[in-house]
Amino acid sequence: MKKEPKASIVVLNWNGKQYLEKCIPSLQELDYPDYEIILVDNGSTDDSVNFVELAFPEVRIIENKINLGFAGGMNAGLKEAKGEIIALLNNDIIVKKEWLKELVKAMVADERVGIAGCKILYPDERTLQHAGGIITRPLALADHYGYREIDRGQYDEVNEVDYVTGAALAIKREILARIGYFDEGFFPIYYEETDLCFRARKVGYKVIYVPKAVVIHLESATTVQGSYNYFLFFHRNRLRFVLKHFSAKEILEDFFPAEMRRFASLSLRKERLALIKAYKETLSRLPSILAVRMERISEGEAKKVEKNLQSLIELAEAAMEEQRIFPSPKLDELISLLNEKWEVKERPFVSHIPLLGPLIVRVREAWNWMAAKWYVRQILQQQVEFNLLLVQSFKEMVNCLGQVEYSTIQNDRTNVALIRRVALLEHHLGLLEEELKRLISAPK
Repeated sequence: MKKEPKASIVVLNWNGKQYLEKCIPSLQELDYPDYEIILVDNGSTDDSVNFVELAFPEVRIIENKINLGFAGGMNAGLKEAKGEIIALLNNDIIVKKEWLKELVKAMVADERVGIAGCKILYPDERTLQHAGGIITRPLALADHYGYREIDRGQYDEVNEVDYVTGAALAIKREILARIGYFDEGFFPIYYEETDLCFRARKVGYKVIYVPKAVVIHLESATTVQGSYNYFLFFHRNRLRFVLKHFSAKEILEDFFPAEMRRFASLSLRKERLALIKAYKETLSRLPSILAVRMERISEGEAKKVEKNLQSLIELAEAAMEEQRIFPSPKLDELISLLNEKWEVKERPFVSHIPLLGPLIVRVREAWNWMAAKWYVRQILQQQVEFNLLLVQSFKEMVNCLGQVEYSTIQNDRTNVALIRRVALLEHHLGLLEEELKRLISAPK
């Protein structure tokens, strides 16, 4: 019986000490005979490295002085890994005992398989987060099969997919020599694993989902989903992916018109602002992005792409101006200031006249007590009550705005879910069409 190939497990960490306490012990319990564990630390400041050195001395540690992002961090681990198969993990992953064995088994069984991903569950261990990835066209929006579905075995077959998430995937060392490492232009996160999978598929390797390789994702968030930075990183890297992998015809005839329509339909102000910045940054980096395409495009096509990006920026900025969407003061700072200032208090009298100062202060206090007791203090109390009511009303208004934005986000998520279902139907129809063509062309 052929000996199992040596495997390396690369865990990427950034200030995740509390996750490593669960992740690394689960790796130590794997039922695979020959593997090493490498921790790549991306400049943590939470004592992660010292913790691992003391608690898990067998773990090999690579320390990056700064945060290199997902791609840069993982590349540091890939270059040092000794295994024929290299598994990559986020620090907030807990693996099942058979995880590595099942991944390796599926990859060794088919020499055409280059990258394999896992069944990823949420902490309740019954809700799916990932059963393979899909890229919807023409906008290149990334999605997961089975996302937020209850796991009832509906995704329990090995399946070839567009990509698998970088939270937990395995790659054969041999393909790195052909396609290279992660593209560090996808900084700091999003689409770097999608790009790697598409590059592998373009040179003839399969990307597969392995359902028996199961992990639990505690899902720490480097950027909060729905935040400005989340939208900026996501869309900037989505644009880089499109410009690297779509044909010139797809970019010019399909992507740009669809992107313009999508921007016009967006309701979240911060996503619009983040998109405009992403468009501008992409335009400034356009030559370097087009230079790393696997399929070259002509100078004329490149100029058309540049012109379309400029038009997209102009249309987006015009839409923002027309809707009068301008940056507003930070509401949390304003509320904090109101909380400090709403209560009006009598200020003590002060006099700086030498010798007579204390006497003058006492006289003023006595006169103020007599004059203000029956009239001014009542007005002051009314003002305090009014200010308090005003602050409470403002907080309630902000809360209502938050609920409106939450409702908008929920509507966007519903739209994404509908897009996912349509994409899945298109995928299955494509498979059905291929099968029909095979049956028709088969000899009778």
